[in-house]
Amino acid sequence: MRSNLVADESAAQEILRLRNRITELENTIAESKTEAPAGSEDLAQGDEETTLHFRFELHGQYFGRDHRWTWNELLAILGPIMNGGATETALKETLADVFLNRINGKEALFMDRAHGAYVRDEDFQRVKVQFRALGLIVRAEPETRSVTPAATRWIPTPYGDSLMTRIAAVRSSRSTAAE
Repeated sequence: MRSNLVADESAAQEILRLRNRITELENTIAESKTEAPAGSEDLAQGDEETTLHFRFELHGQYFGRDHRWTWNELLAILGPIMNGGATETALKETLADVFLNRINGKEALFMDRAHGAYVRDEDFQRVKVQFRALGLIVRAEPETRSVTPAATRWIPTPYGDSLMTRIAAVRSSRSTAAE
């Protein structure tokens, strides 16, 4: 074998160092998928509340109503429909449906059911930006097969999916009774 083809010891050490660095970076990437991004601890989240403004129709007239939600509630409501990729329209419709369910079920004023609700776009955009800043959602890659441009779809990150599952899952009555 020719001497210029034999790897010297320094090259072997460099290869080993680079392999170790690759493993370290792969571990960092894996951890980042299951943890909140750095700096997100300063952002509103969890059981902190935000207010969304809705418009709805009742008796042929339109009304406006603010409704308070925790960030966890919003994630529990919107997270499951994002698993397959959800458009902004689908997310807004889901919020409007939950809003209507809440007001129609609670208030005597709504003996006749309110309908036609929609969330103010600037409020929805704030929720979307907050979820992105918290590392909970990302824009889904568009399908390249489509001839016409598709609407933007949103999917949970691995961290967002994990958090949503923990928040939205039904707790056992046995675990709360033992506490």
